[in-house]
Amino acid sequence: MDWAGLSRLHTWRFALETLAGIIPASFVIAHFGGEAGSGDLRRATWAVLGLGLVTGLPLLWIATRRKTQKEF
Repeated sequence: MDWAGLSRLHTWRFALETLAGIIPASFVIAHFGGEAGSGDLRRATWAVLGLGLVTGLPLLWIATRRKTQKEF
């Protein structure tokens, strides 16, 4: 068992979880990059809007939760 940061973690588990986190993000970035670089303005616009939603919705959700928690 090896150390990963401040906690003990098996190397195989670290590698598996890192891979599981990187693959979806890499796919999304490559897909949106391919759409944006396709030369079709309509497809590029949808790719930019989609990437904005993928980025913005979690941030909006976090901000809404923090605001709701402060009210209580």
